[in-house]
Amino acid sequence: MKPFCRLAAVLVLGVSATAARGDGGTMLLHQDAGPFTITLFAAPQPLQAGAADLSVMVQDRNSGEVLLDSVIDLSVAPEAERALQQTVRLSRGQASNRLLQAATVHFSRAGKWRLVLLVRRGNDAASLSTECTVEPGSSRAVLVWFYVLLPAGIILLFVVHQGLKLRQKKQEGISGTPRSVLRTENSWCKPAPLSKMNCHPDRSEPGFPATRH
Repeated sequence: MKPFCRLAAVLVLGVSATAARGDGGTMLLHQDAGPFTITLFAAPQPLQAGAADLSVMVQDRNSGEVLLDSVIDLSVAPEAERALQQTVRLSRGQASNRLLQAATVHFSRAGKWRLVLLVRRGNDAASLSTECTVEPGSSRAVLVWFYVLLPAGIILLFVVHQGLKLRQKKQEGISGTPRSVLRTENSWCKPAPLSKMNCHPDRSEPGFPATRH
């Protein structure tokens, strides 16, 4: 029953975790160490060079109770070279989830990193470590160009839309002209048929001989 309680607590956190600082991301570690059961979460995923939020939940190994008064230190360092470790103290103030303690860690480069957790509570202490892969960060130049070109693209789409709309109105105006008007306009331009022309001169005109009866 006790292992089930621990597993249930972890699953609830995994499902209900949000993207808030120190409360989201993927579970990197879930392991027993000394009298504790320690679960480590990281966000964003995948981890990228730059700032990342790491959060930890500490439980009693026997009862599964979440231990809110534990002291947690996290050290991170790249594996590729002997560099100074970056150590931060996790706190509940940086986590909106009351079951977690969180801190912000800065990954200076891409590659393999080693994470070491040290948990203390009263006279009890435990330490464990794990590895994580940090991917190259997204280029800021791409983001800057996106925000520069976005307004220009919107303006261009507006101009094209207005041009198509004006063209459509012109076509509707031509197609809506009454046919009688078109016929009248065309009749002004066409000569009268030859068969309908008056071929007989007016006999009443002067100089035209009168018709004998």
